[in-house]
This record gives sequence, structure tokens and C-alpha cells, in this order.
Amino acid sequence: MKIKLLYFISLVDDLGKSEETLDIPSSINTIDKLLKYLSNRDKKYQDIMKINLLNITVNKKFANDGNVIRDNDEIAFIPKTMS
Repeated sequence: MKIKLLYFISLVDDLGKSEETLDIPSSINTIDKLLKYLSNRDKKYQDIMKINLLNITVNKKFANDGNVIRDNDEIAFIPKTMS
């Protein structure tokens, strides 16, 4: 399954990129599973890929950890502002 990931604000600096396209296993089919997959893929993702730290959209609609993801989806990660 191929997905496009978009990173915004501080994530661009943290990850060194604003977007990437990934081929992921079809078993990675929810936001929660994707966050775990990304965290296990690379150490720099571990501290920032947490649902409580991010606003996440799937195809430009806000999503939660149980949202299903499908082939060719666009998933954006936007850090929540800290007060």
C-alpha cells in the first residue's frame, strides 16, 4: 500500500523533510498502526509520532487514531500548539 505523508511546522525541522511517499504493509491500516510503524521505523519519529501531540488529517479531513487508511491516502501531521 502506498501513502503520502505531509509534515508541518516543527516536524519539518525535526524530520528533515516536509513530505514523503511510503510503501507500507497492508496490515498498517489505521492511524494508530501507522504511528507505531513510523515510531519503530526510525528513532527520530519515536518522540513525535504520538496521537496526543499531533493533529492528523487523512485526505484533508481531521482523523483520530482509529481512522482507516487506504492505498493512495494523503496523511498530514500537524503539531498541536502548546499553551
